[in-house]
Amino acid sequence: MGFCTRLHDRASGYSIATVEHVLAAISAAGVTNVHVDVTGPEVPILDGSSAGFVDALVRAGVHDQDAPQSILTVLRPVQVESTHELHPLTNSVLKADKAASLLPRPSQELTVSVEVDFPGKLPRQWTHLSLADFATVASARTFTFHQDIDRLHAMGLAKGGSLDNAIVFNDHGTPLNPDGLRFPDEWSRHKALDVVGDLALAGMPINGHYVGIRPGHALTHELLHALFQDPRNYNISTPKRDLP
Repeated sequence: MGFCTRLHDRASGYSIATVEHVLAAISAAGVTNVHVDVTGPEVPILDGSSAGFVDALVRAGVHDQDAPQSILTVLRPVQVESTHELHPLTNSVLKADKAASLLPRPSQELTVSVEVDFPGKLPRQWTHLSLADFATVASARTFTFHQDIDRLHAMGLAKGGSLDNAIVFNDHGTPLNPDGLRFPDEWSRHKALDVVGDLALAGMPINGHYVGIRPGHALTHELLHALFQDPRNYNISTPKRDLP
């Protein structure tokens, strides 16, 4: 689904949508073993960002476990492209030249770089993020355009959506929210947040550098599939940990 990440269990037929914001918070907190209960078909949107989930994790605290933790290290560049991506609501062709890559990097961490633009609506922006600095994007809200809201509701999504939990832009790229933007580059920060949440679907921390040109959920999912298609692309290790 283009507007959010949906998990689907084939055996039961059950699915849950909009998991990326909570997964981003969990991943950034370094949590690798967690049970999340959700009532309903969609994770609560809260304020449209990961801030509420981050705050809850900080209040609850994170505890070390005497258990092995696997880490995935990217060994070879992996790239996917989308030149004729369809708009998930209108089926019209979106701007071409979308691409996403995972690259090796010498330091043992995940970094994310995204370039975002919506020609004729929003100007080009860039955001670079180290997972250790997730706080800089945690409060960046999801965004949409006013003309897409009715279609989202018809899909059963964003039914609790309002100007309190999303940035809504008009046709000229002006936010309709009375308080405006939290950051001048809030929409590119949110794209980086989404990438962190989508990469969490790898099932373990990733050491590597993600580069996205107009990235979306589907493209990042496709990138993970490409990564795992060839075992030469990555190494999975289980480092020994010294617990206090």
